[in-house]
Amino acid sequence: MQRRFIAAALAAAFAIPCSTLAAEDEAAVVVTATRMPARASELLNDVTVLHRDDIEASGAATLPELLASQPGVQFTTNGGAGKTTSLLIRGAESRHTVVLVDGMRVNSATSGDTAVQHIPLSQIERIEIVRGPVSSLYGSEAIGGVVQIFTRRGEGPVSGNVQASAGSRNTSDVSAGLSGSGNVLNYALTAGHFQTDGVSALTNRANSSFHPDADGYRQDNVSGRLGVQVAPGHDLAANLFYSDSVSRYDAFGAGNYDARIYQTLQGVGVESRNRLGQWTSTLRIADSTDDMTGHASATSTTVFQTGQAQAVWQNDFHTPWGDVLAGIERLEQRIDSTTAYTTKERSVDSLLLGYQGRLDAHRLQISARRDDNSQFGARTTGMGYYGYQFTPALRASVGAGTSFSAPTFNQLYYPGFSNPNLKPEHGRSKEAALTWDNGHARSSVTWFDNRVRDLIQSVLVTPPFGYQVENVQNARLTGWTIAVEANRLGWRPRVAYDWLDARDEGNDLYLRRRAKEHLTLAVSKEFGDWLVNGEVVASGHRYEDAANTQKLAGYTVVNAGLDYRASADTTLFARAVNIFDKKYELAADYATTRAGVFVGVRQRIR
Repeated sequence: MQRRFIAAALAAAFAIPCSTLAAEDEAAVVVTATRMPARASELLNDVTVLHRDDIEASGAATLPELLASQPGVQFTTNGGAGKTTSLLIRGAESRHTVVLVDGMRVNSATSGDTAVQHIPLSQIERIEIVRGPVSSLYGSEAIGGVVQIFTRRGEGPVSGNVQASAGSRNTSDVSAGLSGSGNVLNYALTAGHFQTDGVSALTNRANSSFHPDADGYRQDNVSGRLGVQVAPGHDLAANLFYSDSVSRYDAFGAGNYDARIYQTLQGVGVESRNRLGQWTSTLRIADSTDDMTGHASATSTTVFQTGQAQAVWQNDFHTPWGDVLAGIERLEQRIDSTTAYTTKERSVDSLLLGYQGRLDAHRLQISARRDDNSQFGARTTGMGYYGYQFTPALRASVGAGTSFSAPTFNQLYYPGFSNPNLKPEHGRSKEAALTWDNGHARSSVTWFDNRVRDLIQSVLVTPPFGYQVENVQNARLTGWTIAVEANRLGWRPRVAYDWLDARDEGNDLYLRRRAKEHLTLAVSKEFGDWLVNGEVVASGHRYEDAANTQKLAGYTVVNAGLDYRASADTTLFARAVNIFDKKYELAADYATTRAGVFVGVRQRIR
């Protein structure tokens, strides 16, 4: 990737004179960054907020595709839609990102990863991405960051929505929803179905698992929310999320057998929110599960069922000196599997404190958390940010924090490669940022440096010449993120550029499957009832192996879209992805999305 090209693109983006951005962007309220409501423009964290309009305009077909076009985010996939996907924020491991759906943890307790490939875009109202360690707010795993997904919610008179699309590889995507609110009740219910023939997951015919057939994917999903105002300032709510999928894949030694994985993600939660003057008390209880059944052959079936019960009591206090948070949590993890695990459950009790405030031009965010893990004892983490507002638009900030991640059940007990003597991984980070936001346009430059001690990796053990996980290395994740967004006369350009240096400090080699440079250039333009958009994603090379001997080439992909507003309630749309049919790999021997065209309609009923 050419430096001159990047510099020119950034200079052009910064130079664009701007008119007003969408109103929801200006006044966006974020809750994930500090666990307290705050305007996005007031936060010192590195944060991105995506609204429903952003999701629809993006042209992305899946959640990983949408997230990968955002600053600081990369992903890998094992074969296209519905296949195993790893989400990497600022170069951290996939298991080092906490993913929440309506406040519920939805990661697998066995692998530590979240099956983001099974979370449908049709269910999502808003996404908040926080880049950087936030264990001081969310506990274990939050070394790289947090992604919180909010499902559809009811607001205003009762209305319905329907979306249907179809396209290449026999892909179809249909969803329908009903939502609304009154003086006391608010409600929303959305259901959807997605299916595609897909592509052959493996591309290398020499691979012993290769089979030339297309490996399809099917998913059914439902989400719902019901809220009631018991009295002014006192609200009850219940929500559910459900995703059921089956994904075909190429299995080792399966021959012509239809190898497939059935996976179900589901969660149910209830919440009581009570406001008494300047004190808001929130009690949330939830339970989520990730159940997976794999059929690798006619005689091989494996089952992994993991669950997490969560209870949170959070108290927010608004004072003349700022906002204060105090809370307690309990997390109970459980597993059931056809694989024999020595230990099948553990619990974590937590205490957390936070503060956000400002005095004249000075701004401050601090938080601390104590986690008492039934397996690994107590860990304390902290985070602090300081910002100075030079002008109403220009701000500089610095931050530092600590983080940790407890070993997963697979790393501790899975037969054949586990290690019951593993220690938790620990992170220590610092960052600095310069942000310009005048309410009409935004740009930011962020530098970060995150050192992870006792990183858990697979190593070759001799004898018996097999792999085992060990705390073998310290990693350093350092880099820059530049983000620009603007709006002028209906033109909306967006730039996200990342430079990442993710290395093993022991041997100075790059960590696997991380591109050193990643660039997204996107622009949209309204022409009356028409909306035209285009996107270029360019990524540098990466290494498949820890020894840095197998290089995966960089790539550039071009996408485009066209929307036509036929009426106030009807929009027709078309999307073309990977227009030049670029072949590339994010994991060696595994396919990625090829060229495709998709058309559809969005209809609102009221």
